[in-house]
Amino acid sequence: MNIFEHKWLCGLLAPLSWIYGGVTEVRNWFYDRGWLHSEKISDCKIISIGNITVGGTGKTPAVAAIAQALQQSGKRVAILSRGYGRNTNGTVVVSDGASILSTPSESGDEPFLLAQKLPGVIVIAERDRVKGAHLLREKFKPDVIILDDAFQHRRIQRDIDIVLIDSSVPLECYSMLPSGMLRENWHNLKRADMIWLTRINQSAHVNHLMKHIQKITSVPVIQTRHQPAGLFSPSRKKIALKQINGKRIYLFSGIGNPASFRKTVVSLGALVISEKIFQDHHAYSGTDIEKIVEQAGKEHIDFIITTEKDMAKLSAIIDPTWPIHFLSIELETEVPLAKLTKV
Repeated sequence: MNIFEHKWLCGLLAPLSWIYGGVTEVRNWFYDRGWLHSEKISDCKIISIGNITVGGTGKTPAVAAIAQALQQSGKRVAILSRGYGRNTNGTVVVSDGASILSTPSESGDEPFLLAQKLPGVIVIAERDRVKGAHLLREKFKPDVIILDDAFQHRRIQRDIDIVLIDSSVPLECYSMLPSGMLRENWHNLKRADMIWLTRINQSAHVNHLMKHIQKITSVPVIQTRHQPAGLFSPSRKKIALKQINGKRIYLFSGIGNPASFRKTVVSLGALVISEKIFQDHHAYSGTDIEKIVEQAGKEHIDFIITTEKDMAKLSAIIDPTWPIHFLSIELETEVPLAKLTKV
């Protein structure tokens, strides 16, 4: 059960939610009236990919898919991320488009994964998005900058504002933090140019959610699926997905939505015997993995499977003889991405 489905806990936290919601509304009111400044980045287009909630909405596959679509249209693309979970401060150039120049711990797991998946795309981590955008424009001269997780970051003007909403989460969970998942009130979806409903293949709430959103805004609502693209060894050797059908599986992950990861693996016919869930952006140690491998051996596990984001941090500490693999996920949209990201 999602923690936000515990009604007694949500009720207890409700007064804090009123305070948090009031603060976010005042901040947005200041931006809407120009009392807080939003900066225009010249000579390139800006696409923001963000959430209105906490938790994993499938943002990293969406950023990767958009970047690839823009590349294929001939654009020079850069990604600007805050770099959650990194052990550094300031600006980190994760990839200059030709080479990866940092480690996962220096850049954060998501920027490092995007740099791995997207050769030719510039990726930097910088908490100050305005500073990062100016650096990208001056040093790398991209045609498009993708702002990763930036719907609430209003200091930069954007040409396209895309908000991702996880359709597998019931509406009851969508109250204001900390009693619910919302970072800001629903009505702020009016700022978005487009809304993507993710994981519709794992949801029983799509129609209900669509009706709710359409009462708030008339912007396009695009339905998307997160589909397994392949199972890989740490060296990225691909294994047919059918090979885990009927096999005993040990799952582990440190992501925002481990339930979705489990559903995806189960949908492939795998038998999930054990699962270890770490905090999102968990910094793995060799001991963490040794314990998992030891437990998997006791339970006669056929495959130990983690996410691609987790594997980005693990390659330096995994013994190649261990039966650990990662599942790669790709995003599919009902409308061609080339049309959705035309700038």
